[in-house]
Amino acid sequence: ENSANLRKKFGPGANPQEDVRMAGVVTDKKIHRTRKGDIMAFFTLEDMEGSLEVIAFSEVYHSCRDLLEEEGILVVTGTVEPGEEEPKMMAAKVESLSDYRMGACHELSLRVNQEDLSNDVLEELSQQLSQHGGGRCRVVVNLTLPNAKVLLRLGEAFRITPDETLLQEVLRLLGNEGATYSARRSGTIH
Repeated sequence: ENSANLRKKFGPGANPQEDVRMAGVVTDKKIHRTRKGDIMAFFTLEDMEGSLEVIAFSEVYHSCRDLLEEEGILVVTGTVEPGEEEPKMMAAKVESLSDYRMGACHELSLRVNQEDLSNDVLEELSQQLSQHGGGRCRVVVNLTLPNAKVLLRLGEAFRITPDETLLQEVLRLLGNEGATYSARRSGTIH
């Protein structure tokens, strides 16, 4: 979900929903010690549509405190509570985008136009897939031919372990729209 959709769904009077997921960058963070002495965090998660306040209670905060210090995209899973003015997310899990991809990836979808393929590109693509082989994420090739479109599901030997390096290399070879990771959990992870 993006922050704008979450704001619409969880305005005043809405019911909390389990397992809402949002990706974004941390733009503001406050650490708070509770009366019991536990440490928790309040942080703002910002995406391209806006931002949402996230609350990480002690156990979640301790599992993600290093991530909150780093720059980069985080994926936060939790429930969204309608606030008096703005909804707030209660984090159940915070992970880096690459860790999320590793756990969620079901498929790497490659979009290839035959006219753009050369032996060099095929060889380098095969090498990249081999270097990241051995995972559980399958590879699907959407091949556009002059008079047809073909969907190729590569065999078990071509299953990969997804990571940012592989995605960037494939995008370099096939262009900005040349690849996406898809997740069973919910939709596409670019």
